[in-house]
Amino acid sequence: MAATPAIRAADLPSPFSGNLFGIVVDALGTPQMGAPVQLYDRYHHALRKTFTSSDGRFGFGSLSPSHYSIRVTATSFLPASRDNIAIRAGLSSVLEVRLASVFSSIQLQYTAPTSIMSDDWKWVLRASSATRAVTRAMPQLAKRTSSSPENPEKIFSGTRGLVSLSAGDAGSLLSDVGIADFGTSFALETSLYGANQLTFSGAFGESLGSQLPTMAFRATYARNNSEGYAAMPEMTLTALQVSLPNQSGYGAAGSQGSPAVRSAAFSYYDTLDTLDRVHLEYGASLETISYSDHLSRASPFARATVSLGRFGSVAAVYSNGGPPNDLYIHQFGERADLAGMIGALGSLPEFSLRDGHLQLQRTQNYEIGYLKAAGARSYGASAFYEDVKDGRVNVAGDLSPLISGNVLADLSTRTSIYNIGRYNRSGFVASVDQKVNDNLDLAVLAGTLGGFTVAGDPGMRASDFLNRALHPIASLNVTSTLPGLRTRIIGNYEYVAGNALVPRHIFASQRLYAEPGLNFLIRQPLPSFFGVGRLELSADLRNLLAEGYIPVSGGDGHQLLLVQAPRAVRGGLDIIF
Repeated sequence: MAATPAIRAADLPSPFSGNLFGIVVDALGTPQMGAPVQLYDRYHHALRKTFTSSDGRFGFGSLSPSHYSIRVTATSFLPASRDNIAIRAGLSSVLEVRLASVFSSIQLQYTAPTSIMSDDWKWVLRASSATRAVTRAMPQLAKRTSSSPENPEKIFSGTRGLVSLSAGDAGSLLSDVGIADFGTSFALETSLYGANQLTFSGAFGESLGSQLPTMAFRATYARNNSEGYAAMPEMTLTALQVSLPNQSGYGAAGSQGSPAVRSAAFSYYDTLDTLDRVHLEYGASLETISYSDHLSRASPFARATVSLGRFGSVAAVYSNGGPPNDLYIHQFGERADLAGMIGALGSLPEFSLRDGHLQLQRTQNYEIGYLKAAGARSYGASAFYEDVKDGRVNVAGDLSPLISGNVLADLSTRTSIYNIGRYNRSGFVASVDQKVNDNLDLAVLAGTLGGFTVAGDPGMRASDFLNRALHPIASLNVTSTLPGLRTRIIGNYEYVAGNALVPRHIFASQRLYAEPGLNFLIRQPLPSFFGVGRLELSADLRNLLAEGYIPVSGGDGHQLLLVQAPRAVRGGLDIIF
């Protein structure tokens, strides 16, 4: 601990993060000032860079619990690195880095430039007593599991995978519950030569009632800029094919049998750190969809996060087009888990029909949020304004009063998608998250969100029979892990004042969002699978109380329902390795 810098109370890690402190000295113990120190994550992606102070000390604060590595370079010294540095929540890790001199063992020579550098300098280092530590460290390299540039003989490293078998309700095109009654999905993540991160996920399913197939595939590639590799943005390619039921009298004109929706999307995501306190995330996606027509949509997005030190942080978000899924995946500062990668396959482009022709919803969203951690408690507040073109709602029951050319059969034949045209809305929420202990976390969210109430005959245009207004909402979120059984339960309940339908808005500036109705996600670990990997049972229960079903009566006595979120129950078995 004597090697650490002076620590103020504001520098201490919160229960959700940890710190890394250290000192850089030479072989005689003399502190080295101004030495660059680069921090990498467990995928060898460069995260931060700092320089040692006048007494040789350095520090990285507010790190998410994980494994990190550092690399120290200084003039006249050999580069030094430390791998697999464990950072724990609420704790600080302390390092001492000793640099070995190279000038005592290398003679300066001038040679003509060549395309291939000679390896003679390596043998000079190995034969010099001043650098003998390098020779002694060689056996350790063979024991590493990572394929860093210092250990190039391993092509793939950090490989992990997930295979999931699931069954239940197919949900809706407006949700991310699932796109098939029964299906198999997988996700695989690996590192190529320690600098290239590859992620693959896919799904194949089938509707038990209509025997309609569903397929999806997603691939992501990212490369960091460590060890001389050129930096590249994270790139994702997604392809989906979903067969929809063909309800008589509705859907695309002239469609026969079971019409298929085919979609392909390419997106990129990149980051930029400026002014030492501003973290910028930006990118765009290009989507194309084929159903009754062929449409394309470009969707740029950006999020700027400004650190205010001990006063928290402020984030500003902009997106135009589809939802910024890449921002959601990187919401917590770390890469999403494999289950999240599979969940991303359930998000189809927001398509619907208008006058019998295919339309893609376009949402122009402006959002600003504030976050502050105070010990085991964190506070957040977010406000948004969005302008939606070709918006959609779920409808069920007798659909005859509706404009037939605006109705699209959903994955579940019990509901359909209705195009309600253009609207705009706003909202504001504030949240408090309290970490009670390692096994229990409570969060409360409250505010007002724009929603709809029924004001007329559904036979008219949606802009005429739906009223838009702000409606108070409140949500309680509980995350718990049961001791002994290690059962993980995530539950939330959203209350909406009045008989109103409030479309879901996923905030990109805050970690909480309101989920309609009563919902539970349960994961139960099981013993290992023949000593390889482990098993896990899962249950996904959405809107168990079937809340948010708003009856609408037509002038001729017909009645239908506007549905906030269809009730859906799914279960699955996951094999994790």
